[in-house]
Amino acid sequence: MAKIINIVGNGAGSRLFKHMGLFTVACNIPPKNIQYNTLSIIDNQPILWMKTNSWQPRVPVLCTESVKNMAQSKGRTGDWRPVYEKTSRWNSGHYAVKFFCETQSVEQIHLWGFDSVYTEDLTSVQDSVIIRHRRPNLNQHWRPIWNTLFDSFPNTEMIFHTNTRINSAYEQANVKFKSHT
Repeated sequence: MAKIINIVGNGAGSRLFKHMGLFTVACNIPPKNIQYNTLSIIDNQPILWMKTNSWQPRVPVLCTESVKNMAQSKGRTGDWRPVYEKTSRWNSGHYAVKFFCETQSVEQIHLWGFDSVYTEDLTSVQDSVIIRHRRPNLNQHWRPIWNTLFDSFPNTEMIFHTNTRINSAYEQANVKFKSHT
């Protein structure tokens, strides 16, 4: 496993993604222009979309046991790997960061499309693909989880790619913001 990886979330900043030849994890159903090596899926909405659109993943899918079971019950073939333990209010990016830091000892993670880390923007590039009828303010849950991850893996540099200059509210030395303005 590479010591430097990309994780691509679903926020507006995912449009900034540059592959850079790195191992890439994409969250949920990524835009078609993103090349990726594995998927991170933690809820059933992407599975239902796959079934409706006759779409099968062609790469390994990191998921929870319940997501794997749902995929199989909906006839979604593929390499479903239940490596995540179900944790309330985590997103697929949280799971991927934790998994790769714990199991692969990555030194650097480039994070694209995680706008909710540094803005109040919870929109998703998937909003037109997977309709969410309600979206609670998840930042109140997600940001403390990010802080815990930053603190838990101080030797992993986490670089958030943004479309604006950011004055980080995060105190951890391993958290960086790279502006693409």
